[in-house]
Amino acid sequence: MKRLVVILCVLLLQFALGGSGQCRGTLRVAASEFPPSVIFDDDGTVRGYDALFLGRLAEGLNLRLKIEHYPFQRALRLLQTGEVDAMLGVQYRPEREQFAYYLDPPYVTEATTAFYVLTGKENLIRKYEDLYGLTVGTSIGVKYFPRFDNDPRLRKEPVRGGKMNFLRLLAGRVDAVAMDDVGGDYRVWEFGLTDKVCKAKYMSSEPQNVYLVLSRRSRFMPQREEIQEVLAQLLRTGVREQCMLEHIDQEAALAGRMPPNLIRAGNRHLKTGIVPPPDEPEGRGHKAPPLSLPPVCP
Repeated sequence: MKRLVVILCVLLLQFALGGSGQCRGTLRVAASEFPPSVIFDDDGTVRGYDALFLGRLAEGLNLRLKIEHYPFQRALRLLQTGEVDAMLGVQYRPEREQFAYYLDPPYVTEATTAFYVLTGKENLIRKYEDLYGLTVGTSIGVKYFPRFDNDPRLRKEPVRGGKMNFLRLLAGRVDAVAMDDVGGDYRVWEFGLTDKVCKAKYMSSEPQNVYLVLSRRSRFMPQREEIQEVLAQLLRTGVREQCMLEHIDQEAALAGRMPPNLIRAGNRHLKTGIVPPPDEPEGRGHKAPPLSLPPVCP
């Protein structure tokens, strides 16, 4: 019944915006990989709950969708030149307003940073102060939370990829790995480390708005109010949460199983709306073939 209400709301909104079922063009969205939000497979398949959510947004606007894989900084440059229409996973920075229009509301409002340690050492970090004296693996360019980011007394060693951090943890080169808790849980499962790596007791939750932004050079700028209205309606009616559940089902089908901690994390975030990609998620350094979703357009 709830799903039917959501679909009806979107269809009514689509009608109110003048949607007649005719395709209004292709929306090109740049995104960096951040499992389980956005996942780019080697064969060009794009998965993840926010990939699904962008598909629902495109449906509501009668648009085709292409999700293209770029490292974060390159995606920003393409947004600036208008070579892509939109970008996923952007935090507010005043200087970015010159070329990026922040679509309101943000689709994420809070971030939780976890610290991953070797199994059996979960009590190594029970409070923030326990980080002092430890070597913490981080990712280049990623923002975590202000106290951690700006603390000169911490010993942080950044690398480009999340997998490298976990390899360094296993080798004893770092004492802990800092990562978003849902993304981190997914990585631990993906890399087959569930029996070797766990989360420390201490985690930090901070307010953090993450936006879908529109290039000010995009041909869709005149429709920005329509896009915001559809986006707000989808968020209000729980469509993003539905996409999370769909993604969990898809991953379970692909892998034949889904680790209980990821299911619990998904359920927790369904209630809180928290599943935050960081401001500058890691990229593979290359562009994957785009995801094309023409659910409405012929």
